[in-house]
Amino acid sequence: MSTTPELTELVKRVHKRINSATTKADLEQLFSLGDDEAYTRDSPRSVGRHLRILSIEFSGVKQTGEPLHYTRKPETGVNLWVGENLVGKSTIFKSVKFALTGNNSFVDDVGEWIKTIWVEFTLGAQTHTAHIFKRPADRNFIFEFYSLSRDELGDMDAEEIEDAADFRGNKGDYEAYVEKFFFKEFDYYKMQWTSSRSGQKDQVGLQTNNTSWQTYFKSIYLEADDALVFGSQTELVLQMLFGLELTYPINRLKMEKEKKQSTLGLLKSQSAAAATSEQTQSLQKDIQHVEVELMKLQETKKAANASVAPSSARDFEIALNRQNTAITQSGLLSQQLLQLTADQSRLQAEEKEFKQKIYEFGNEASLKKKRSRFLQDQEQFGAFFNELEVSICPSCSHEVETIRVEHERQTGNCRLCTSHMPPDQPVVEPGTHQEEVKQLEDEATKLIADQYYYRVKRSGVLKSLEDVGKQLDDVKAQQLANTSAIPIYAAQVQTLQQALSAKPVTFDVDKYIEDTTALLQRKAELNAELNALIQPAADSKQRLERLENEINWLHMAQEELGNLRNERSSDLLEDFEKLYLKLLQEFGLPNCESVKIDDKFKFTYQFSGTELSFAKLAPGAQLRAKLGMYIAIIQLDVQLHHGRHPRFIILDSPAGQEADRRFVEALKDALAYIEANMKEDLQVFVGTAVRTLAAAVTSDKMDWRDEPDPSGRQYFF
Repeated sequence: MSTTPELTELVKRVHKRINSATTKADLEQLFSLGDDEAYTRDSPRSVGRHLRILSIEFSGVKQTGEPLHYTRKPETGVNLWVGENLVGKSTIFKSVKFALTGNNSFVDDVGEWIKTIWVEFTLGAQTHTAHIFKRPADRNFIFEFYSLSRDELGDMDAEEIEDAADFRGNKGDYEAYVEKFFFKEFDYYKMQWTSSRSGQKDQVGLQTNNTSWQTYFKSIYLEADDALVFGSQTELVLQMLFGLELTYPINRLKMEKEKKQSTLGLLKSQSAAAATSEQTQSLQKDIQHVEVELMKLQETKKAANASVAPSSARDFEIALNRQNTAITQSGLLSQQLLQLTADQSRLQAEEKEFKQKIYEFGNEASLKKKRSRFLQDQEQFGAFFNELEVSICPSCSHEVETIRVEHERQTGNCRLCTSHMPPDQPVVEPGTHQEEVKQLEDEATKLIADQYYYRVKRSGVLKSLEDVGKQLDDVKAQQLANTSAIPIYAAQVQTLQQALSAKPVTFDVDKYIEDTTALLQRKAELNAELNALIQPAADSKQRLERLENEINWLHMAQEELGNLRNERSSDLLEDFEKLYLKLLQEFGLPNCESVKIDDKFKFTYQFSGTELSFAKLAPGAQLRAKLGMYIAIIQLDVQLHHGRHPRFIILDSPAGQEADRRFVEALKDALAYIEANMKEDLQVFVGTAVRTLAAAVTSDKMDWRDEPDPSGRQYFF
């Protein structure tokens, strides 16, 4: 297992907080995450690509038989679709969403009549085309994806087009394909979070969830009824869009902590079940009592049916032997349980010891190899610099005169500045470290052999542990069955003993059936309660304590790594806050005094000395805050080359949230600001019924559908 400076620093910080509760080696193993690149995979540097839609086209036939067709080639900057509600603005945007994610969010009737969708877009210098269509006899869509433009596809015949497809398939496969495509292009990965029905992390049944490309697309497609900043995983998406260092290991440490919390909850619930022994014993006694009563009923029936004696001495002897055998067997089983439990504890201790040996030998071998490589590299670089002679002046690039070289040899003064003696450089000749390198390699080989020896031993111990665990389960089951049988055999003995001299009894068949049915029902109810209480034995107290400690250490690691990330990202986040505040003031919130982002990536806005969360803002202010946040992230990329936002935004009916005049004017000014200052840096789609917003752009960047008369609307398609 290799380490990084970040992991080493994290182990150092946490170990300092917990003193000597565990070793640094144990912490390093706990925090390693099984991934050599876990602590170095994040970087805030921009990937240098952004998404731009080149053309949108879709067509179909309505149920009335009316053919419909729409096409548009959007520009950079702000693109407007202006028209009344229900005239097709959202359908245009949902076509883009469908092509870029595979997520069909059309209303049912629209989804039925659309037959073909083409969306052409660029990422950096590469053009791509998504094609979704239905054949005449198909009910489901077929998906195609090309790394070609529409014009290039238009120059091909059908066979060439088929060969050129990067993807062709169904909806589920397409969703996975475009997610992988965009994750690679924007350097995203699946951030994770856990959930449970109760909302508590220490509950059994904890589920792991992943942020998908569709989740990230919420930072692009800002629908009017989207009350959150960008959906349900706000902080996860925001961390990815910033690309902040150490985001991946922080997320993974949090996941590891919550998984261990779930395991701890399971073990505690099992321990709690084991602790209710009084309840369990009480239920077992009740079941035994019911079984005795059932036995008595059966014996009464036998006695009534017997012509002479209700039983015989032979029956009594058999019952007595069964009782004595069960008592003897119970003692033997108890001894087996004690021995198996001792064997299990011994094997667990051996397995832990061997596991530690494997880690120590592997770590030591890695250090030996690293030292060997360092010495070999030193020899190679030393041999190179031994022969190195400065013949060109690094300042003016002219050759050093021969007389200066000769002067250096005679006087020892530097040939360039002529006034200083060059320091003696140690000469590292080939073979200088040959013996030490050989010794290190031999020691590393022996350590690896020792490591393999303990791997084999640990494998054997794990197999033995598995066998002992199965034997324990079998013996416990036998003991439970045997313990339940002893009172039954005792009741049989007592009943038969009494019946030897009993007189014939009268037998009521109806009462026998009624009593037997009631007892069987009661037995079933008691067994159900007992099964709910009986759980497998919990792990030892030591494992519970170890889990609690590991959860605490992982929480500390999460905090310390968060602090380390904040130290490295403070300047970047401060730049973002300044850009964001400036935009909020320019977007119609001039009384906003400051905006802060905390370590959980939640925003606080200060207005006239009062701090408000995003949820406390008015709907109109929420939209401007939401839009300003993404524009600030994009500006962070444009100005400082930091961030991961695709630089493409869709605003679907933004004025629907708060249509008062001040809000509309502020939104118009915000769009005009984007068009004037960031036209070449991003692309914004806006669909609105508010005609005032049309003043933000020129007529060539607007698609307008007005009502021609009171009798109907003009649709976009």
